Amino acid sequence: MLEEGLALARESGSIRDTCNALSTLSYMAACRGDLERAKALGEESLAIAREAGDTTAASFASNFLAVTAMLGGAYERAQTLFEASLEMTRITGNRKGQATSLNNLGLVALCQGDYARAAKLSSESLRLSEESLDHQLVTWSLDALAAVWGQQGYVGRAARLWGAAEVLREASDFSQPPDDKRVLEPFLEAARSRLDEAEFQAAWEEGRAMTEEQAVRYALSEEEHNAPTLDAVPEQKPPHDEPTERLTAREQEVALLVARGLTNRRIALELSISEHTVASHVR
Repeated sequence: MLEEGLALARESGSIRDTCNALSTLSYMAACRGDLERAKALGEESLAIAREAGDTTAASFASNFLAVTAMLGGAYERAQTLFEASLEMTRITGNRKGQATSLNNLGLVALCQGDYARAAKLSSESLRLSEESLDHQLVTWSLDALAAVWGQQGYVGRAARLWGAAEVLREASDFSQPPDDKRVLEPFLEAARSRLDEAEFQAAWEEGRAMTEEQAVRYALSEEEHNAPTLDAVPEQKPPHDEPTERLTAREQEVALLVARGLTNRRIALELSISEHTVASHVR
């Protein structure tokens, strides 16, 4: 349908519709793993928008090009493009676009291991989303902050935020963006492996019992007190304090399947996890 819409937009000469169709097709290609096509579509959209002087369309294109870069592991390129998108959303006064770009920049910082910056950016996105009453974006920021806390060893805290985000999505019939899911799933798997399953599930259910307001207050209060220094005593030792030769239960499962000669794709099917998560465990 998007390709049909793109053809109609080109025929009618609508710059905005052409750019939006190209950008959305770029995003879909990136989420399906076709990063080369995603990049080509995104660059075409951005070039058309810039030539037309359409800042809104350019911001849209820049954001989705950044998603492609992030999913491909080109984090510096992704950061540059997300920052450009953020600047353009500020020029146009697009608050949802600002919150989205801030949260995406937080995801990039998370992937780069800069947890203090990731917490700051995702928290800023969360505040803006709450002020704008954008409930879907609130769940995105809660997911991102949960990953930050999980990486720092605060696994119970992370589980509560993930649980809260999950129940808010269910209540509003939202879905987690596929690019967010691909980026965050390995962090969820890693956090879950550091805590007893019963304890993790209990914390998760505590999060599910929170209202949106309670979840936001919980997320922001923790960030304000601890993120700048990250020197509080964690609920669980961070992964770098564990013996490097010790495998998690999930890593042991993956190792056994690798030993049987299975490919990453086959292992993902066997364990009902993403191929990206399998690759992370193999590394």
